[in-house]
Amino acid sequence: MTGALPETLEHFLEASSRSFDTLYRPSWLLSEVAEPTWKIKFGESIRQVNGVVKGAACVRWSLNLPDGRLTDLSHSRLLEHAKLLLIAAFDGATNSSKTLATVTIFHRHLIWLVEYWVTHGPGLHKSRGLLGLDADAIEEFLSIYAASGIAGVSRACERWDEWIDALVQRERQRLYTEIMAMTQQERERFYRAPEASATTPTLNAPMGADHESRHVLARVLLHEIGAYDRRGVIKAKFVEGAIGIDAPRVGRIAALVIHLRKYEVCQDYSFQLFPRYGVRTAPLLGRPSLEEKAVRPAKISGLLNWVRQTSQTLTLIPKLASSTFADPTEIGERLGRFSTRRGGRTKSIPSPVALRLTGFCIDWIQNVEPQLKCLINQIFAPFTGNTKVKPSELQASLQSVPIPSALQRFGVKMFWGRSLWEDRYGQDASQTNRQGAELAVTDLLGVHIGVCFVLVAMLACCRRSEVLTLSKDSIEYRGDRAYIRVFLRKTGADEARLSVLKPVPKLVARCLASVSSITEILDRYRPTCDDRVASLLFTKFNRNGLSEAAPNIYSHLDLVSEVAGLRTDQDRVWHVRPHELRRFFALSFFHEGGRENSLPALSWFMGHREIHMTWRYVREELSGAELSEAEAALAAAAVFSHDEAVSVRRLRSILLTHFGVDELRVLSADVVQEYLEMLHETGTFTATPVQVRTSAGVRFTVLITIIGG
Repeated sequence: MTGALPETLEHFLEASSRSFDTLYRPSWLLSEVAEPTWKIKFGESIRQVNGVVKGAACVRWSLNLPDGRLTDLSHSRLLEHAKLLLIAAFDGATNSSKTLATVTIFHRHLIWLVEYWVTHGPGLHKSRGLLGLDADAIEEFLSIYAASGIAGVSRACERWDEWIDALVQRERQRLYTEIMAMTQQERERFYRAPEASATTPTLNAPMGADHESRHVLARVLLHEIGAYDRRGVIKAKFVEGAIGIDAPRVGRIAALVIHLRKYEVCQDYSFQLFPRYGVRTAPLLGRPSLEEKAVRPAKISGLLNWVRQTSQTLTLIPKLASSTFADPTEIGERLGRFSTRRGGRTKSIPSPVALRLTGFCIDWIQNVEPQLKCLINQIFAPFTGNTKVKPSELQASLQSVPIPSALQRFGVKMFWGRSLWEDRYGQDASQTNRQGAELAVTDLLGVHIGVCFVLVAMLACCRRSEVLTLSKDSIEYRGDRAYIRVFLRKTGADEARLSVLKPVPKLVARCLASVSSITEILDRYRPTCDDRVASLLFTKFNRNGLSEAAPNIYSHLDLVSEVAGLRTDQDRVWHVRPHELRRFFALSFFHEGGRENSLPALSWFMGHREIHMTWRYVREELSGAELSEAEAALAAAAVFSHDEAVSVRRLRSILLTHFGVDELRVLSADVVQEYLEMLHETGTFTATPVQVRTSAGVRFTVLITIIGG
């Protein structure tokens, strides 16, 4: 037999026999191997816009370390091993799902390991790279991360203390003299309230003997060398220069942020409760504070999975496969002592808040949206065909257009809203409620995007990314019914995603039509050259024109929450989050749609592969009595069925013995249900819906677990 092999088979054979002994450039790498930043074409939205690649995963190798950057020549061996490991994990015949999310997560965990090896290792990283890592080192790495998170892995707080202590020690006597020459008023700035008083700490005590005196000296020195911003907070860029932790990371390491407060002269840290950019005027409810983040144990389940994957990948790399880290069996045994129990899931939105939110959104679509679209159309009417409109011209056009009655309550006077946190709030607390009574046109557009997102995510039970990737042709009509084509985010392999056609109320179709029509008007300002942005339904409008809404959707939802006045019983603002909308739909569907009988339909609507995933989703929100009632109903369905599983037969026997009958069908279903609820409350059994795949297809059943036997 002659002739070439099919192309797909040739590709598989090449991938299966690929060697990972030297660095090479795989087909999915858009950058050169030696570049400090890699663009990787994993993702659904890879495209070129005016010659620039967009939508690619971007991973950076220039990690700042205590002894230089990872891209420095002195770290060439360590960098080579790290790059080789990432390539081996995503090239060849591996099981790794090649998505934008997975490659960036893999790279992030890899960087953490590199940082641990440099900051905690025996100092062999320059000469041996990752070769010195063994199972003992990996176990220590996981232990440190579980206890202290990235602050522990990077030794951020310790590195700062070592740096500032050495600096203060050299300047100690001079600083002490300067403080003694200060007036009482000048001194008070460097003393932490309420410690600041007429009583002066012993500033000449030995280093470490008086912590407050050491901190006072450090504050004076930091003030002299320009470490503080206008609030008296140490600047992130200064921390980067001092201890070699990249400035963008400083604010994300909660323990370091809290630790630095000891050395700062700031008197009010309330600004840290809010995002750098956004419209929130109150902290997120139910979210851990910065102080709580600094002390709580880190979630380790994702890192454990990464370690398992990496151990398996190392077996493919000859130069790195010599240590026990490359022994998946050994690593698996070492990971056994780490708890992988999941933490709490997204909280459910309270029913009164959900009802108020729904009412606000429906009213917005019915009464506000038509007048908002009319206003936008009138503002942009003079600029049809003009692609060089200046931002100031839109403001001038607004001045000549009467504000519709439905929008007057928002105090619309400006076209461009204030998006920067500093512009909105700054240091003036009196401005915190300003946006509720005075919104710009772009603020109203942000509210509109948020309203439409809420209604689509809630009524179609979609995940955040499923909504944000809807295109203008996602809506379909069949007769008098509306459907949307949704690409499920947690199904399929690599970039392929399964799609479902979900039935939706006409209100959802109206939202999509509204967003599409308003976007067409906005695109007259500066028409986008990006075909992907042009195809998306949900976009963000700013002075540069249209862009993807995904990075800004939380700000839109914050604005909706503030304008709608969503408040709890304690008069706290409830800021809506995307997954709360999906969860609210699921719980409403379960309680109002037939409870346990609705689970198969709910599972399909949520896009879950297995029904037990849907049950776990619902079960977490049930109270004790509700849970007993629901699991008793599941158990009743099992014992009245033809299921002959051992646990079902045992539960059936318990019922027959209790009621003194030979067959259950002679009993009232209500009587059996009531007794099963009592048994569940006493901990006799649990019931879980499962689905079994057989040659005849998928069959739904109930798994009964008898407690204690």
